[in-house]
Amino acid sequence: MVDGKCKRCGEVETTTHVMFLCPFAKKVWEEIPALFVPSPSTPWIMWVLWTSRNQLVFEDKSFSETEVLGKAIKHAREWQESTTKAVPPSISPRDCSASVPQTQQPETAACCFSDATWNSASCAGGIGWICSDSASATLLQGSSSCSIVASAIVAEALALKAAIKAAISHNIKDLICFSDSKGLINLIK
Repeated sequence: MVDGKCKRCGEVETTTHVMFLCPFAKKVWEEIPALFVPSPSTPWIMWVLWTSRNQLVFEDKSFSETEVLGKAIKHAREWQESTTKAVPPSISPRDCSASVPQTQQPETAACCFSDATWNSASCAGGIGWICSDSASATLLQGSSSCSIVASAIVAEALALKAAIKAAISHNIKDLICFSDSKGLINLIK
């Protein structure tokens, strides 16, 4: 975002603009066969639209509509494969049943998407995050640059930390966090 304007088209940048109204996003959605909208890939398309926007803003990296859609489909397949693997039986009778996965977020929960970029040559980074309610309305968002960051995973952790701190300061009690950093997720588990 440059002065509140979309870096791709120059219009006022909002979450809705990035996901649906920007001519770039419209072209991504147009490439999906009509039979597949909405589909299990829809959240992943939105996620990759957001992360590709961050890469354009923070790293000046640009991707084509086809590349964005390809990444989203790849992420959706990886997610599907990871969630269909057999789960070992519960060791403790107090553990939740593995056969009843939670498929819907609680109505009171906010969703937070965070992302970061890092330049190994300069050790500079950029972080961004957005929190929305169950109706996908933006509650909070933020981004900033960091002059000295030790690694890509530290940048990702700083982005997540900034999002959580903002949510806490706005009295958001239920927060579901999403990150594209597998390394960070594995560290948190």
